[in-house]
Amino acid sequence: MNSKWIRIALVSAGLGFMAACKTSYSALYRAADTNDAAAVQQLISAGNSPNTKEQNNRTPLHAAAAKGNLAAAQALLNAGADPNAQDDRGDTPLMTAASHGYAGLVTAMLEKHPPLDTQNHRGATALQFAVETEHGEVARQLVKAGAKPEIVDNQGRTASSLAAAKGMSLTP
Repeated sequence: MNSKWIRIALVSAGLGFMAACKTSYSALYRAADTNDAAAVQQLISAGNSPNTKEQNNRTPLHAAAAKGNLAAAQALLNAGADPNAQDDRGDTPLMTAASHGYAGLVTAMLEKHPPLDTQNHRGATALQFAVETEHGEVARQLVKAGAKPEIVDNQGRTASSLAAAKGMSLTP
């Protein structure tokens, strides 16, 4: 039996993940981080919440979004993970996926109808993240879904003004 399944067995038996691994992240977070959708489903079936908060208030969906792990993200979303959960910086999994240009992940999250204009501590939205990192496809996807390009961040910028400066079209 490999270590992944040992950790799952320990967590399923009610033992802490720390008993299986020298990290402060839970088995569910690590399964999402490594795109192990089967482990995500088993851990959720064993009673783990898809919205559990880890270090910096990041959720397993944040971990999946940061690495483009669509299979794990879909398993989490199907179990009720919140694509609008904010970490300590106010960033959401949707913002994270948008900033990396993961169009498939953004699509999966948009199917859950999260608020599109949530702002982090800098006042940035998922749309602004997509524009700042020059992911035009994702930016247009967010606009088509209803994201507002005129929301002003803490520096007085909007997604529209950033897109114009970069020569990027936000028209779907």
